[in-house]
Amino acid sequence: VARLHIVHPMAVAAVERHLETGRPLLVVSQLDPEIEDLLVAELSGTACTATVRRVVRLGDDTLRVLIEGHERARVRDLREDPDGLLVATGRVLPDSVEDAEQVDLLTRQLRESVRNLHSPEGSETPALARVADLEVLPGRLADHAAANLTLPYAERLPYLMETVVDR
Repeated sequence: VARLHIVHPMAVAAVERHLETGRPLLVVSQLDPEIEDLLVAELSGTACTATVRRVVRLGDDTLRVLIEGHERARVRDLREDPDGLLVATGRVLPDSVEDAEQVDLLTRQLRESVRNLHSPEGSETPALARVADLEVLPGRLADHAAANLTLPYAERLPYLMETVVDR
């Protein structure tokens, strides 16, 4: 689950269409947020299928949304449709496990590390601490942990794009 501020008109329109139709939303990270033309911008090849859980329409035609991610997907066929929306197809990426014992070990270490994280003032980081107790698959656990880290966006992105669970 993530909170996003949707600014670009094409992204706002995509969220609106998702809300109208109930079709899955494919959430893709823009690698360089300074580029305003999304058709020209370099976008991540890895996305996430998502559902908008809550939306607040702001007076400046932007949105604040609460989205729930479901599965990683590979972005294919990104284009503008006749209505001016940015559309794409995606292929769901299964979590890849090369060594099940390694995955179990990393999962336990991640849960323990997240439980032990503290802010500089010494108080527990509540959102991140709750991640340790989620009963989810290892890939989802790693996604939740990465999404709650206070890393700069450019440093967090590689963790969110990783599809092999035991790395």
